[in-house]
Amino acid sequence: MLKDLNLKSLGDLDGGAAILVIDAAIAAAVADLEDRGLEDGKERLVKIVIKLTKVAKDTTSIVVTADPKLPERKVAATTAVTRFSRVNDRDIVNLSFQALNPERPDQPTFPAMETLDTAGGEVPND
Repeated sequence: MLKDLNLKSLGDLDGGAAILVIDAAIAAAVADLEDRGLEDGKERLVKIVIKLTKVAKDTTSIVVTADPKLPERKVAATTAVTRFSRVNDRDIVNLSFQALNPERPDQPTFPAMETLDTAGGEVPND
């Protein structure tokens, strides 16, 4: 049965796959909005595109795409210390950071576990 293309019949394209694609894009935008919408205060957009391409005299190809536009996900800045060394006549550059305190890469850490008194089970109190 032939159907005229309109907003109502759009979801019937590709055996109903078009409506699934559109619904999935809407669901992704809503889920992201619920997850972090209050934190970033940004809107979410769902762009639905209907591509019509002439493929023959009386034939047109119809493709539907739906793309949720979400704000990028990013982590807070971490401060790192640049360390230079020389190995086998080659300059080596490393960035070192403190995983437990992103703002202070030079923060001291607890002594290594091998300094503990394993025989008596006590921690040295220096």
